[in-house]
Amino acid sequence: MNRLKMYWKLTLVLFFTYFIHLHCFSQCKQDYSWATWTNFKGREATGTIQVNGRPVNVTMSANYEFGSTDKIYGFENFSGYSGVTVIPNATVPRTEWTAGADGTTTMCFSEPVTNPLLLIASLGRDFPNTPGEQITPVSLRLDQPYVVVYNGIGMNYTSSYTIRGLEGYSILLFPGTFTCLTIFSDTPEDYTNITWGLQPPIFPVKITEDSKSCGSTVLTASGGTSYRWSGGKTPTNATNTFEESGVYSVTATDANRCTSIALKVVNVPPKVQDATINKTICQGEIYDGYSSSGTYKDNFKTALGCDSSRTLNLSVIGLPQVAFNATNEFCEGNIVELSPTITPNNLPVSYKWTTGETTSKINVAKTGTYAITVSNGACSKSFSTTVVVGKPPELKPNETLCFASPSMVLEAGALGTNTYSYFWASSNTTNPQLTIFQPGTYAVKVSTLGGGCVTSRTITVLPTPQIDLGLDKLTCEGEAVTLRPNVNASGGNINYSWSNGSTGIETKVSQSGQYILTATQGPCSGRDTIIVRNHPLPNIAKEATTCNEKPLFAAENDDSDLTYLWDSGETTRSIQPQPDGIYRVKVTNQLGCSLFRTITVSGPCNPRFYVPDIFTPNSDGVNDTFKAIMVGGEIVSLTVYNRWGHPVYFEQSKDPQWNGTFKDAAAPNGSYVYLLQYKIQNSESISEFRGAILLER
Repeated sequence: MNRLKMYWKLTLVLFFTYFIHLHCFSQCKQDYSWATWTNFKGREATGTIQVNGRPVNVTMSANYEFGSTDKIYGFENFSGYSGVTVIPNATVPRTEWTAGADGTTTMCFSEPVTNPLLLIASLGRDFPNTPGEQITPVSLRLDQPYVVVYNGIGMNYTSSYTIRGLEGYSILLFPGTFTCLTIFSDTPEDYTNITWGLQPPIFPVKITEDSKSCGSTVLTASGGTSYRWSGGKTPTNATNTFEESGVYSVTATDANRCTSIALKVVNVPPKVQDATINKTICQGEIYDGYSSSGTYKDNFKTALGCDSSRTLNLSVIGLPQVAFNATNEFCEGNIVELSPTITPNNLPVSYKWTTGETTSKINVAKTGTYAITVSNGACSKSFSTTVVVGKPPELKPNETLCFASPSMVLEAGALGTNTYSYFWASSNTTNPQLTIFQPGTYAVKVSTLGGGCVTSRTITVLPTPQIDLGLDKLTCEGEAVTLRPNVNASGGNINYSWSNGSTGIETKVSQSGQYILTATQGPCSGRDTIIVRNHPLPNIAKEATTCNEKPLFAAENDDSDLTYLWDSGETTRSIQPQPDGIYRVKVTNQLGCSLFRTITVSGPCNPRFYVPDIFTPNSDGVNDTFKAIMVGGEIVSLTVYNRWGHPVYFEQSKDPQWNGTFKDAAAPNGSYVYLLQYKIQNSESISEFRGAILLER
């Protein structure tokens, strides 16, 4: 019985041990994702990495041409890598690093990725291409520190940023999150296959910097249960002390025996040593607060509390002082000597001008800044002065102007932006402008300031014809007015030009507007402007027609601003109806402008029709046709209808007549309705007149 209990206990222990072991290792499954490359374009290739079921684009670009191979060269050298089964041994980039020492290869992801992997196959070669050839390893520099996760063959890891290969095979991990990584190549070779993947951390590892002191930095890792640092004084503890700067990695293991890697760049504050410094400076310079020759001893304490002492042996080399005139001015064509005053003058100094000369003084003839460098051994100091060579002022040419009454301003005519002095001989004026009040000849001298260069010019001012067109003119619409100026000019012929094209001294105009007269005498012209305004005529029709039964109106509307005068002497707006004839009335508005209106009186106001009640179309020559007579208008057409409303006759003419037939046969006796269309006198509108007629044979 006891043996049976022991058996089951042992079975349960083994089962739980196996379960725990299986569970723990099942928690440590590392995921890998590798790029699938699809597109190569000379200096660029693109691929895709699947991350959590979604694609992340990866782009490889270089400053040299590269291609691809259909599989990874020497892929069997990665057989010892735990994730080799998920690496696609398919098309990958093939690079020869052909840019040499300036080669740059950059890998960028379409979004930030964590723990990217770089697979390198066949970096360098371990055999000569020709007998006696010296084999040189191929070196690569990386812009981020790496960790070796698989070391195949032929690889030398010279630093956390550099690798060298002789037919080398390796997989590097870059702990952290990145968007782009760059490889710098130094040596061209036959070719290397590279590809990129991702190894996301199983759990996060954090490194914090606890403290810094003289010669040491303390880091603490967290996230795991045990740790292995790549250096430091206590590499198996979570907290580790480092005494040398560099890149260090820590491999953390959690409770499930899973591991993750993190990197840290460590900067260890150096221990400051006692030092002796020998320093030479030039006169006028300051070194660490000292400006005189001597030996100085100082004690220092760094920000971290490290003590240091320094002995400074300071030597100061003396330099002379140089005095120049601030500016040297002279006129063009002369030479000026630049001779600075040097004190003290007993130092062993040398001279160097910006002109290349090495004497203590030089002669110059051009405007500019001239500098002399005075050297005493290794120390030198420069001094400068400005030389201004005055050019004669550049002026406008002599000119002839026309006098603009009553006064005008003359300009000296200096060109450019230089400052000059001025003198007008006619009035002792020293301004750049001169106001004159009459024609004449005026001379001005323009001089440089302090240079003594003078230029003169003459301005001749001629008289200008003065013309006056007088006050603006007011006329009635349609009336003409003569424009003639008063002219004040002395000697010579005067040519006239009007803005309406006339060329005489006067012009006749009838339109409202502005008229300009230009009078030209030699090169000078005077002008004046006059405005002609036409008042409107009364706003009435010049002609009207009416009938002899209505009053005659001088204007359509009753306007109190109008006055009237008929040929008969009447002054009212309207007069009594008049017999047929032509009548005139003069209509005047308040502006004094008049218009004659002609009124034609013709015929009665309403038309009259004379139509029979019966006609007898029996061919006896008496009353055989039906016709209408109209007074005060004109018949247009005649239509006759039977008692049922059907038309039996139609004629369009001024004198229509019906002979009592319908379709070439005699129409039956009876009553008929007629329709006359007509136009009244002086009108084009059509009106209608209806009635009845009795046909009786």
